[in-house]
Amino acid sequence: MPGEPPPTAIVLCGGRSRRFGGEKALALVGGRRVIDRVVGAVAPLTGRVIVVTTAGIAGLGLPAGVEVVADGFPGTGPLGGICTGLRHTASGLALVVGGDLPFLAPGLLRLLLDLAGGHDAVAPRRADGYVQPLHAVYARACSPRLEEQLNGGERAVWRVLAGLRTRYVEPGECLPLDPEGLSFFNLNTPEDLERANRIAAGVDARRPG
Repeated sequence: MPGEPPPTAIVLCGGRSRRFGGEKALALVGGRRVIDRVVGAVAPLTGRVIVVTTAGIAGLGLPAGVEVVADGFPGTGPLGGICTGLRHTASGLALVVGGDLPFLAPGLLRLLLDLAGGHDAVAPRRADGYVQPLHAVYARACSPRLEEQLNGGERAVWRVLAGLRTRYVEPGECLPLDPEGLSFFNLNTPEDLERANRIAAGVDARRPG
């Protein structure tokens, strides 16, 4: 609608991971911090970037204009982070991504935003049915329902999405924009970081920084 604020990007940084052995968003992939890669991918598509963090990763050293807010629902996982981010945006739409995704594909992110009209959420879905809730778009209008689910003890974002007017983006729709499927590659273990650094040179050569 005319005059409506552009979408907001919400980046979820969950802090220190036991499996990973550190703060994933601050890890270096191809010589760049993962958080800088993520912000660099989402900022051109949105009017505002909000990074939701736990208390343990203050002082991220992000570019001017990127807002850092504390998770308002600590200990509740990604759903709490999504609810926190939606509380801080005045935009009708929010592009939500994890802070551990070093190879986000801007074209795919743009598709999610373009498909959002008339839906509560837009989320990619793999061939096996697995949904990518931290690589998705959420309408701010559904924030009360998300918080209601969270306060009721629900923490699985995919279950919440199943109860919303969610537009699932199927693999065939994602493939032309992310043929290698690297947009969903996230860091969970030190081995993932090693793999990310092995493939970063090729990815960076093909995608704008």
